[in-house]
Amino acid sequence: KRGSVPVYIYAINIGAGSNVLIGTKTVTIGAPPGNPIGHVDSVSASTATPGQLSIGGWALDGDAATQATQVHVYVGGSAGAAGAQGFALTANQSRPDVNAAYPGVGNNHGFSGTVTTTKRGSVPVYIYAINIGSGTNVLIGTKTINIPN
Repeated sequence: KRGSVPVYIYAINIGAGSNVLIGTKTVTIGAPPGNPIGHVDSVSASTATPGQLSIGGWALDGDAATQATQVHVYVGGSAGAAGAQGFALTANQSRPDVNAAYPGVGNNHGFSGTVTTTKRGSVPVYIYAINIGSGTNVLIGTKTINIPN
């Protein structure tokens, strides 16, 4: 369940009689605070343009759920690895499915973009959602991809 939902608490009867409602409260369940969350839907290399990668998915940070989340892409190694090339995307494109899963965060948490790298051959690609509030950046996807010459 997500969004504003009622919670009912019952005392369960043993023996004669019936269960008794002892409390109810409405709570809001949404995007979790702390570390960002997300998913990488696709990473593909162009066969027409050497070094061009297309990347897509979604990301959000529950600490700033209505704001666009930055997504960093590293080609050739993880963040901070020697020789890795870094690129930035912004998760600000329409993704109604994210708002459906986390009501109240809005529809604009999708990202898709193209980056051009000098790397060739079998290369690892790491994708991170960048933290906005409390917490840390989160690796939301990794893939090894063949980048043709």
